[in-house]
Amino acid sequence: MKEEGNELVKSKQYKSAIVKYNCVWLFLKEIIEGKQSTLTSAQKKEAKELQSTTFLNIAICHHFENDFSKAADCALKAINLKTSIKGYYRLGLALKMLK
Repeated sequence: MKEEGNELVKSKQYKSAIVKYNCVWLFLKEIIEGKQSTLTSAQKKEAKELQSTTFLNIAICHHFENDFSKAADCALKAINLKTSIKGYYRLGLALKMLK
């Protein structure tokens, strides 16, 4: 699903890409937090990193849609899952546009 979202972004279908990325996030959330989760700690870390990447992708889609508040919110969610320069960059872009 993430790759489908990436293809939608390439074709500038940002709203559809957000839907795909949200599906990825929800799927991963259930796998990580589900009561019957059998993931190892390393697998959970990898899944959370993918969730972070997903939020970064959602953030840039919101940015392209000129919804900078949602872009900032998603960038923060990504940073909370995994600190990254890209996360802070996307957050900074969104906050700059909100001024």
